Amino acid sequence: CVDGLLPPDCDQFGGTFQGNGTDCIDIDCDPTPANDTCAGATEAVIGANAYDTSFAGAELADPSDAVCTGTFLDWAGSPDVFFTYTPDSDGALSLTTCDAASYDTSLAVYSGDCATITGDDNIACNGDASGQEGCQSYYSAIDNLPVTAGEQIIIRLGGWNGATGPGTLTLSFTGGNETAACCVGGSCAGETTFTDCNTLGGLWAQGETCATVSCPQPFAGCT
Repeated sequence: CVDGLLPPDCDQFGGTFQGNGTDCIDIDCDPTPANDTCAGATEAVIGANAYDTSFAGAELADPSDAVCTGTFLDWAGSPDVFFTYTPDSDGALSLTTCDAASYDTSLAVYSGDCATITGDDNIACNGDASGQEGCQSYYSAIDNLPVTAGEQIIIRLGGWNGATGPGTLTLSFTGGNETAACCVGGSCAGETTFTDCNTLGGLWAQGETCATVSCPQPFAGCT
């Protein structure tokens, strides 16, 4: 922070003018994001959550890609930021970093609290996802992660091979009472909650009924 500059002089130095009547004692120029560490994690809301890893650090060990093999997680010591989310009911949580103005993200999710996670004990992760429109070339997403009422989820956002930048984390939640078609063995087993469908080993089709769903057929092998 430099005091006493007029706006044109501030611009010439490549700075951002903070307004007339301000001085350095009132301004915090530290660009480190508030949620740079797990302990400082921001509480996420359902919907869009803005973030920026441009001036973040790297706190924990790299997440393991064992639960998202082949999705190009490639954390590589990436600077990262943290969010938390605690559901009010059992259900399914979906997360995406789809944002046309964002960068090549990587995403990891943990269950528990910051005092117990080590970094490589993530329960879910994703490097590259597909199927959404209006996204950057490489975005991350986790669909229908089962969550339990009152149990905190920690969301860690980094980048492929250390990539950084601004982005948007979007959350959607399916509560325990919502019902939809449950596909088991190639046919609809009824309209159930996500939890009940998961217990049956089925594929839950949110927004569909047995009358509208097209259940994927099991692999029949080569003939």
